[in-house]
Amino acid sequence: MELSILQWSPDSQRLAGVIRISPDGRDLDLDLVEIRLAPLSVKYIATISHSSLVWTEKEIRWNGSELQVAAPSTTEREIIVKPPQDLGWTTNPPSAPVKPALYEHFCSAVEGKSK
Repeated sequence: MELSILQWSPDSQRLAGVIRISPDGRDLDLDLVEIRLAPLSVKYIATISHSSLVWTEKEIRWNGSELQVAAPSTTEREIIVKPPQDLGWTTNPPSAPVKPALYEHFCSAVEGKSK
C-alpha cells in the first residue's frame, strides 16, 4: 500500500490523496481519499479500478470543503465507489503501538565529557 498526496483543499484543512493498493494481489486499485488534519481522519471517495490511468488534479474538485470526483467513468478509466468492506485498508488505528525494529537504536550525546 502506498499513499501519495494530490493537493490541499481551499481552506488548507484537508488533503486529497491516493492510496495505491492491490486487494487481489494482481490488479492495482487507486483509491481517492480525503484526509482531514484536525482531528486526523480519512474519508474514502472513489476508486479507479483496473486501469493504467491515475488520479490527477484534473479528475478531482473541492466543492466547499468536500472532495468530489470531477471526471466521468469511462471504459479506459473505470471509476467506482466500493462498499467499505471491499476496501483493502482501514481507517482504524492499530490496536498496539508500532514498536521500532530491533536494529533501530536511539542515542544521545553525553554533555560535559571530553577526550
